[in-house]
Amino acid sequence: MGEKFREIIKQRGGTYKGVRLSVEDETGIGLMPIHRRPITWKGIRPKISSEIKREYGYLFGMIEPPAGKDFMMEMPCLDTASMQVFMDEFSREDETSLHLIVVDNASAHTTEKLKVRANIVFIFLPANAPELNPIQRFSKELKDWLSDYEPQTIKEVSRLISQGTDRFLGKGNEFDYIV
Repeated sequence: MGEKFREIIKQRGGTYKGVRLSVEDETGIGLMPIHRRPITWKGIRPKISSEIKREYGYLFGMIEPPAGKDFMMEMPCLDTASMQVFMDEFSREDETSLHLIVVDNASAHTTEKLKVRANIVFIFLPANAPELNPIQRFSKELKDWLSDYEPQTIKEVSRLISQGTDRFLGKGNEFDYIV
């Protein structure tokens, strides 16, 4: 993969101020409870919510581990239109750098309908290998942390997501657990 990066930088990097490497992924977040094994005394059944709520959305995330930067957006669905909005907003953040973005082979990334700006290049991971994407560890950590809460509204979920991203990706965190 190193050769591929060098080739892309050689072809397109000369016209930009710098080159930035990020990883991107989406994860479903909503009101469906995330249950983990609770700790209780032997013989005591834990009290957990069994109410099924069907309100959910997706957290689109981009992390740049070397620089300690992140870009996150909550979107209502996972489709090409949402991915287009996310990529447009991200590319406006830094138009002077060439962005090499590691993504999986989800249809929202590979469709010809997705139009990314010239300063963005996707580097595709092998199919069916999500464990190769370092941002998956962030998603797991966030969901594990969210499992301690039972939000009642999507607004509460958004607030918790904001707290969680600050906690795991906040200032002073060098993304050691991602790299």
